[in-house]
Amino acid sequence: MRIREYRADIDREAVIALSERLADFELPARVVRKELGKKQMEWMAEDLDKLNEAVSRLVVLVNTDEEISGFLELQEEVDWLTSQKQAYLSRICLAKDATGKGYAKKLMLLAEEWAITQGYTGISLMVVATNEHAIDVYRSLGYEVETMKMRKDLR
Repeated sequence: MRIREYRADIDREAVIALSERLADFELPARVVRKELGKKQMEWMAEDLDKLNEAVSRLVVLVNTDEEISGFLELQEEVDWLTSQKQAYLSRICLAKDATGKGYAKKLMLLAEEWAITQGYTGISLMVVATNEHAIDVYRSLGYEVETMKMRKDLR
């Protein structure tokens, strides 16, 4: 496996299809996996249309046949507490056959390198509280919980 820059002309459809995996974890009870998977694909398509390489980066993980096995998307954001520019990890996704092999860690370390070269003060991300595997990966890399969003169902 190797990591390379995203190329819209050859990668777009595979990245959109793979983004359905962003709904493949233990979801909150109110969320329907199939519906969220479909929305993830729609959101990915919209975001690819607006990709601004000046303040974002999208890399793909490809296997020896050049098939997409994962991707990572970063954007620039302003820290709401300090008003400093930082990187925001908007998506990281691996195909099932690429999980458990250290690729998420490699992608995250690449994200950190990119953020440093951009002069950012840090990287933030959001993760669903029930996605324990992702939380474990982030914690193993030194990420800490800074804020929590809470919700109460009123139906």
